[in-house]
Amino acid sequence: MRCVVIAAAVLSLFCSTANSQSSDSTATYVLLKDSVIEIGCFGPCTCPVLTRQIQGTYLLTRTGADPLFEYFDVSDVKWEA
Repeated sequence: MRCVVIAAAVLSLFCSTANSQSSDSTATYVLLKDSVIEIGCFGPCTCPVLTRQIQGTYLLTRTGADPLFEYFDVSDVKWEA
């Protein structure tokens, strides 16, 4: 009986922790001077992959989560390549 009570207490702790994050958190991210974007074919293709420098900012807004992933909206993208 004692193991069941301890297991239930631990499970409720994990559930309350997972639900305690705010779903409307927004953060601004900055692409620094040494950030790059790669354009081209990936995998078994023989065409080249081109690398270009990229700079700028964007906003990520957390929209939800499930047991495997967190989901975000990307907005206010201001990139220069």
